[in-house]
Amino acid sequence: MAKDLFLVDAIGEKLKWESFNYICKGGDLSEEHDVGGWKEITETIENLKFTKEQHRAIWRCTAAVIFLGQIEFDKGTFGGVEDNKPGSVKNMDVVEKIIKLLGITNGDFFKKILVESRIVAGKEVMWKANPIKKATDNRDALAKQLFNNLFDWLVIVMNKSIEPADISDPGFLDTAKSIGLLDIFGFENFAFNNYEQLCINYVNEKLHKLYIAAIFEAECVELKEEGLGHMVDAIQYPDLKVLDILRAMDFKTGGSKYAGIKFDKPPPPGLFTTTDDQCV
Repeated sequence: MAKDLFLVDAIGEKLKWESFNYICKGGDLSEEHDVGGWKEITETIENLKFTKEQHRAIWRCTAAVIFLGQIEFDKGTFGGVEDNKPGSVKNMDVVEKIIKLLGITNGDFFKKILVESRIVAGKEVMWKANPIKKATDNRDALAKQLFNNLFDWLVIVMNKSIEPADISDPGFLDTAKSIGLLDIFGFENFAFNNYEQLCINYVNEKLHKLYIAAIFEAECVELKEEGLGHMVDAIQYPDLKVLDILRAMDFKTGGSKYAGIKFDKPPPPGLFTTTDDQCV
């Protein structure tokens, strides 16, 4: 399989994970861990009734994502904005591997979009050469979207494989049982934090706030049911760090997100709020 995924060199030696740009920053684990993890994944795929072709597609897509990070652009071939001269890729052999892994039928089109942007205006289609930074950003964005699509597809296939046979029965929902899980992570701070980590932390804190809001809403309902509705107005959010973090991210003057929360001093606009305003 490694050979089919182009993960061996010319003499048949397996390529080292440290040589791949997208994964070289990870930690090294023992060979026993790798072997055990591989066995567990393949057994799970088989148990979930993936076809052999679907199984192969998972690894082909993953390999393509990794190889996208290996594409190098030749800086000297990129012209200025005014001359609309497209640059070129140094290691076109890597591009050919990606084309084969993904089964792309129009390889020339794929090569073109690596260095140019396609602009559609009505019935007219134009191509604009990308500067090297945009070409690099587009390459990375393509890798992320490809990996995201693979993840979404895996969820769909796995849900379909464990779907009960009697789900179409009108009485299914009356007898079915469900398990609800709420997993709230704290704010994570690593030695190197990128934009994706910022968004992950933001979502985690939003979930935390949602959980707190649900608890307080339940308390308000209970007080009203017990004839203590007059005490509802006296309830305030406790002074929690999660609110400070979220205010720094998305506070907007006059917005409804923090309605009912009293501030000693109006907070400044949040990071995402300011970014949205500037992008408009």
